[in-house]
Amino acid sequence: AQENSTSTGSCGDFLSASYGCQDAACATCSTTDFTTCVNDALADECKSYGDAFTNASVCSSLNGDVSPPNVSKCFAASSTAGYTTAELNTFTNFMCGL
Repeated sequence: AQENSTSTGSCGDFLSASYGCQDAACATCSTTDFTTCVNDALADECKSYGDAFTNASVCSSLNGDVSPPNVSKCFAASSTAGYTTAELNTFTNFMCGL
């Protein structure tokens, strides 16, 4: 069932469908082969799901690399170690609604 039944779907719907396909395609892969399997699946049998997520306007905040203006409200400067700017921006946009 879709999270958002009044339109074509929410970003969560698109991401869930993509992850579901990846999980089904790579369920028997070992941990060391999983990333390769996911990349192969996104280029082949899961391409339509991955493309739907990437191209959905409702998911633009997850697919962008624009720094949210209020990132410091969600993350203290000391808690950002180990994360790239793109990862923090994506997470902040999505989780904090910035």
